[in-house]
This record gives sequence, structure tokens and C-alpha cells, in this order.
Amino acid sequence: MWCAAHPWVHIGRVNTLRWLRVAAKHGARSVDGTGWFRGDKAQAEGLRQFLAEQAGEVPTLAQQTLFGALP
Repeated sequence: MWCAAHPWVHIGRVNTLRWLRVAAKHGARSVDGTGWFRGDKAQAEGLRQFLAEQAGEVPTLAQQTLFGALP
């Protein structure tokens, strides 16, 4: 709702791959989260995965299937 009504929406406390994907799906223009830089390797890996997806280097969640990535 906020993203549809405002040209620039920022979401804080986005510290996981799941929430990065949710924010992007709904049109948030920026996010932040301190968890990525506090030594949690799973959170840092989630950030790396999301950035790779956005750069087109790996398939996004929507492109993945039970049998691997869609062509």
C-alpha cells in the first residue's frame, strides 16, 4: 500500500533474504538492516544472494522450480 501511494519508500530492519525479496516485490526503493554486518554469516549470504539475483547472475526465487532454474 505504501509503495503504491508514495514514490520513494524505505524499509528498515530488513536483515534476511526473505525480507529483501518481499521489499523488492512490493516496490521499496531502499532498505537497511544492521544484521548483515554483525557477523551472522547466514544474513550476509542472504544479502549476497539477493544482490546476485538483482544483477541477473543467478535465478530469482520466481525463476526457480523443483527441478532447477527456468531457462
